[in-house]
Amino acid sequence: MDEVDVLAGGEVSYDEHIAPLRAAAPASMRCVLVSATLPQHTLDELQELFSGLGGAFGPGLHRTATGLVEELIDCSGGEDVSLESGTQRKLEALAKALERIK
Repeated sequence: MDEVDVLAGGEVSYDEHIAPLRAAAPASMRCVLVSATLPQHTLDELQELFSGLGGAFGPGLHRTATGLVEELIDCSGGEDVSLESGTQRKLEALAKALERIK
């Protein structure tokens, strides 16, 4: 999940954002959380939600790791262009992608 710092911010907690995705995903699913910037309080919240969460920091991390399949999903569009509408489109697209692999 890219821009995890944006999903974790705002008035709604990260757990509220991620709960529908966890429900749609198989129990064996592993997540990769990506952000160019990750404030310490956000990292602390994520570590509470994902046991065993580790961190990898440094240049070049946006390259797809060997052996992983990268699926780019177009979340653009819509009349309303705002942080809220963009986040909603991203969450809906990710939920649909998880349903396909469930």
